[in-house]
Formats: sequence, C-alpha cells, structure tokens
Amino acid sequence: DSLGWNHGWKHQSSWFNFNGKNDFIFAHCHSKRLVSGVYYHQTIGRDGNIVFESPSISLYSAPLARETMEMEHRIVPEKGMLILFPSFLRHRVDVNKTDHTRISLSFNVDHD
Repeated sequence: DSLGWNHGWKHQSSWFNFNGKNDFIFAHCHSKRLVSGVYYHQTIGRDGNIVFESPSISLYSAPLARETMEMEHRIVPEKGMLILFPSFLRHRVDVNKTDHTRISLSFNVDHD
C-alpha cells in the first residue's frame, strides 16, 4: 500500500466467534494458508482455553517421546490477547462452562 505496510502479506479471511455456555470448537487446521490468528475481544479467561496439538503426534508412539514430549499446549485467553500460529497447526477450543460469552476475531493471512 502507499504507506509501505503491506510487505507482501494478504488478508484471506476473518470471522467473529461468539462462544456462549456449552459452546466449543472441534479440532481443525486452516489448510492452504500460511499464518492464522485469534484476537480475544471479550473473555474472562475461564470460558474455554485454546488448545494446540503437537505437530509431532506420530512420534508419540516412541517410548522416549511419550516421556519427554507434550502432546498439547493450552493457552488461557486474556482480553486483548493476540495469538499467531502456523495455519497447519491443529487446534481446538475447550467447552465454555460459564454463563459469559467469549468474543474473538479469527483470521488467516498469506504471503506473496
């Protein structure tokens, strides 16, 4: 763009998530994209963690790997938090067991 902020990055898609009581998001990835992200607009932190699965899940069958590798990484959301991650990384959102509606903005970007 005219301000020089583009640097080859292109917005591909974005959407709002409204997760109320008992809502959750199944494990998935964002194929055919480079970087994905989520911005937490409204959360109390107990309304569903985002959980990333290890891309090395196939190594888990090795005895040493079972003892040393974490298969999941949980992040407790905070208001104003921005998380960026490679789009191929499988992730999910735990069940919201509160009466609070969590609002987040998710997006995908690519690079030329």
